[in-house]
Amino acid sequence: MTEQNCKPGELSLNELLAFSAEELDDFSKREDYKHVFDKIDLAIQIKIFKKEQLVLINMLSDILPMLESLTIEELESIKAQFCIFLSLINKIDEIIRRKQKELSTNKNKSNNYIGREQYKGNSYEIKS
Repeated sequence: MTEQNCKPGELSLNELLAFSAEELDDFSKREDYKHVFDKIDLAIQIKIFKKEQLVLINMLSDILPMLESLTIEELESIKAQFCIFLSLINKIDEIIRRKQKELSTNKNKSNNYIGREQYKGNSYEIKS
């Protein structure tokens, strides 16, 4: 994605992630991108996290074979270090479920309203 075909008012998080961290940093300093600064900042943080995640994955591939030799206490300690990731995933899942429920509730409300109206000749009659 290039800056020329980019409209600041229409940027989604996925579109922002297509830019490099340097481009995102430049956007965050521009006045015409101020209204999407939170998304830009989140995209930068995700890019940083992805880089760190690659390092972590490489480290884990070295560590995994050694886990069998660790004590229960050592394993619990390692597990505690990674709980933050599980907490983040759980929080994201919770937000997704809430948003899906809100969408479903809003859809049901509009369907109920439409479902209670009945067309009679030139007008609608509300069913009781």
